[in-house]
Amino acid sequence: MSALPKIALVRSSINVDEVFTVTAIVKPGETISSSRYEAGAGGKGANVSAAIGRALSGSDTSASVKLVGAVGRDASWPVDKLSQDFNVDVSAVSILKDQPTGRAFIQVAEGDGEYSIVLLKGANYAHLDADQDIAKVTHLVLQNDLPLGTTKAYLQAASNADVVTIFNPSPMLSGEEVRSFDWELVDVLVVNESEAEALRHMLKADGPEDEDGGSLDVRSMQVSWLITTSGPRGVRLASGGDEGAGKDEATTIIQPAFRPNQVLDTTGAGDVC
Repeated sequence: MSALPKIALVRSSINVDEVFTVTAIVKPGETISSSRYEAGAGGKGANVSAAIGRALSGSDTSASVKLVGAVGRDASWPVDKLSQDFNVDVSAVSILKDQPTGRAFIQVAEGDGEYSIVLLKGANYAHLDADQDIAKVTHLVLQNDLPLGTTKAYLQAASNADVVTIFNPSPMLSGEEVRSFDWELVDVLVVNESEAEALRHMLKADGPEDEDGGSLDVRSMQVSWLITTSGPRGVRLASGGDEGAGKDEATTIIQPAFRPNQVLDTTGAGDVC
């Protein structure tokens, strides 16, 4: 009997990214002119869906990616772009008449690619039924750009359906939210170094802090896998083992970073790590 096809469900945001190229990020009270303007499809959900779709492109597997989210009637074209250019299933994306499409107003500095972002939540905060969306998928990808109640509902529905869960808590949760969060519902936790340190501090975890950025103990989080992105130092993957299966030995893998010849734009890079 052949294995069931793998389907990654991404429940996250869809935005229009309005990008202004500037000589330097604007300071408080300052007015500057941009040298370039560009509008493109973005949002954490759209970005990671596009990355998964691109990774699967040309593969001989039956794996696919499906995005669940919402946009407004004012700008639904990012949905078409995901479908046409990145082979993302957008059949579960809603078009709302009473909410605007989410937006990100982005400044990108010439030279070093540094950026700043102002977000408009818009249609991204619409309520959608988690139980219905989870049906027939194998993996769930979430980021913290939805109402927290929505994120928790999807994690619980995925746990009930034995779906593998991947969660990136960005923007970072508050201390109270971190301490009350059901981390055992997360199979793979993805954080950058600052997020890992913030979690360790809020949980008062005593995990080891080493030169590879492993400042958060995977077992203190009650997750199966912890992925920590470390910028120019690459990515660290840690497993706490499986005590229930008698496998207590932790596993750590470090992947050095790819070094491009020139930085063009760092915007959205963290969404797809």
